[in-house]
Amino acid sequence: MLDGVIGKLLRCGKRVASIRLASIHKTHADEVAEAIRAEAPKYGCLTSGLIRMPTNIRRWTVNRSHFVNSKSKESFEMRRHQRLIEVFAIDKSEPAGLIHALMERPPLGAYLTITMHWEEPFELPLRS
Repeated sequence: MLDGVIGKLLRCGKRVASIRLASIHKTHADEVAEAIRAEAPKYGCLTSGLIRMPTNIRRWTVNRSHFVNSKSKESFEMRRHQRLIEVFAIDKSEPAGLIHALMERPPLGAYLTITMHWEEPFELPLRS
């Protein structure tokens, strides 16, 4: 019999959401992911892994001068680091609080994409 977090996930866990985040700063992406993982147990959820997805690299080249020095060029690149976190609900808890908190105050400098994995429709509670 498995004990600990993995055993609890296999016995009664249900995958409810995938949170994919992207940032142009590598350390910032890791900090935001760790903050989300630290916040999840407060809402009755467990998280699985900090999965590093492939980094998208966008490169482009620009001429420094358009007339005299046409062979002089300058190169630029922008890297987009991506991370993936799986959210599991345990003990019939719903992760509405975690998802609502992420939507209400998203982390600065990171782009979040939340994919829900539900059989039945899911609605966030309205705040008065």
